[in-house]
Amino acid sequence: MRTAKKKGGIGRSFKYYRPELPIAILFYILLLIFSLTQQLVNQATQLVLDNVFSPMLGGEVKEGSSSVFYFLIKGFERDDYAGILLTLTITIVVVCIVNYLAHYIRWTMYHNAMFKSMTRNSAAGFRHFLDQSPSVIDGYKSGEIFNFLNGDVESVRRLYLVFTPHLIERIISIIISVYFIMRINIYIAIPPIIVGIAAFFTAKEFNKRTRKKFDEIRTSNANLNTCIQENINGVRVVRSFATEKDEIAKFDKKSMDFRDKHVELAKLQGKFGILFSVIGLAVNLLSIVMGILVANFGGGMTVGEFNLFITNASMINMQIIMLANMVGNLQNALVGGNRQLDFIDEPLAIDNVKNPEKVGEKPDLEFKNVSLTLRGRKVLDGVSFSIPYGSKVGIMGKTGSGKTLIMKLMNRFYDVSDGELLIDGKNVKEYDIEGVRGMNSYVMQDVFLFSETLNSNVAYFDGNDKNTEKITAASNVACVDDFVDSLSDGYETIVGEKGLGLSGGQKQRVSIARAVYKDAPIILLDDCTSALDYETEKKIIANVKELYKDKTVIIATHRATSVAFCDTIIFLEDGRIAEMGSPSELIEKKGKYYEILTTQEKLSSGEEEVQNG
Repeated sequence: MRTAKKKGGIGRSFKYYRPELPIAILFYILLLIFSLTQQLVNQATQLVLDNVFSPMLGGEVKEGSSSVFYFLIKGFERDDYAGILLTLTITIVVVCIVNYLAHYIRWTMYHNAMFKSMTRNSAAGFRHFLDQSPSVIDGYKSGEIFNFLNGDVESVRRLYLVFTPHLIERIISIIISVYFIMRINIYIAIPPIIVGIAAFFTAKEFNKRTRKKFDEIRTSNANLNTCIQENINGVRVVRSFATEKDEIAKFDKKSMDFRDKHVELAKLQGKFGILFSVIGLAVNLLSIVMGILVANFGGGMTVGEFNLFITNASMINMQIIMLANMVGNLQNALVGGNRQLDFIDEPLAIDNVKNPEKVGEKPDLEFKNVSLTLRGRKVLDGVSFSIPYGSKVGIMGKTGSGKTLIMKLMNRFYDVSDGELLIDGKNVKEYDIEGVRGMNSYVMQDVFLFSETLNSNVAYFDGNDKNTEKITAASNVACVDDFVDSLSDGYETIVGEKGLGLSGGQKQRVSIARAVYKDAPIILLDDCTSALDYETEKKIIANVKELYKDKTVIIATHRATSVAFCDTIIFLEDGRIAEMGSPSELIEKKGKYYEILTTQEKLSSGEEEVQNG
């Protein structure tokens, strides 16, 4: 079950970006230098107009200036146009070089730092996905998970790398522009300040509405991704049932919903875009009016000052429009980033205690009045039994009786709702999770093979350190060697989702070989021979029995003959133990196990008669 969504909190991602903090501080110092030097060029240009071009054309030179570079030409004679122009030209060149270097250094350095941080963020999300309990993961759609692990990580990176720096750059530019306008005359700064306040509250409302729209878009995108992924994975089922038209209709519906959400956002952005354009235009118009009033009645302005004033007013206009356009992108990044961080920050449903115990080499297991509730339904109820190390245990029951859930509890995919699962007399929660899972070689019902070579799949436990002898031995136990010679490249053949298509029985054999290769103290076989013929299954069970004669073997199956060698058979019914005992005891009792055994033996003998006939 999902936890309540946290509000805001994009700062939660800072832990992934903190190692790059010194670079980030230098980046923003260079950003300030870059924004300031952009404006300083206009300060030098103002002096060129007022002290060179204007007097050369017959205009008067005003004593003093609002330009910050006036001190550079203060000592020159008024008619020394060449000296003034050369000094200001050098100043402009130096400012431009500083501006270029600040821009180049900050982005080159910052890009590398942000990609490092993104890698940390991505790794944290993927690690959390692997560590999180299936009970939590099952609450998400596959499209959502894909977004958390991929697209949303990019959203967080762009938030730090693109949107936040550009947002701050726009604000700094507006502040600097207003400051230089105020140096000319404080009254002409009134229109930009008033309009800026109006723009702030307009942006706040725009921010609120776009956030909601982007949230809807991401939900719609997750639904569309889920539809696509389901059809990729289930394309054979779709074709076999000839339901292509139905799936196309479902895809079209989700695709149209995704399109409609974007259209709604575009309409909202269009409305506010016009409003921000009007606000930006208002800055220009009101500034020009105020500038004319000041020029005529408030002490006047030089040509250079008027040019600087108009340039800065236009700059403020442009920055407001750019801010408006950036709000949408910023909200998109915030929505995606917050969703990913909500997922990462969701507490692990199953986690280690402080200073966990290590599992022994020969663990004893005990279920003590265990109950398990999933999604509000009790799926195991008061289950109790013990498995001393070296025992051979069979678990039987109809589909949905709880066989797989017992296996998953042993591997700690879930924690019990009531009762205790004990390892060597201690609660399983007191042990290290990796140690608990490491004590088991688990062969699941649903076989999954990676898109790797056959030997890589068998030696999955060892990663790149493959032991050829162990691969061959494990393959012999699982009867993989019966078909490996028929593959194009033998053990080097690519198998799995994108490789050679193995039959269901062959995949089951590879998965059994993978578990045997691990050589753990306990092997869990969860109905993993259902696609095998009787003789192959019989051979594999005999091989496992021989190989694990001193270790624990737990088999969940529908076939009574598969567990005939076990010390104990547990028969489940609706999450409860219907009967339990040795095969001979259950046969003598003539209960559930006996009924299935006799029925399956009759069917088996009937098939043999047909084959012999």
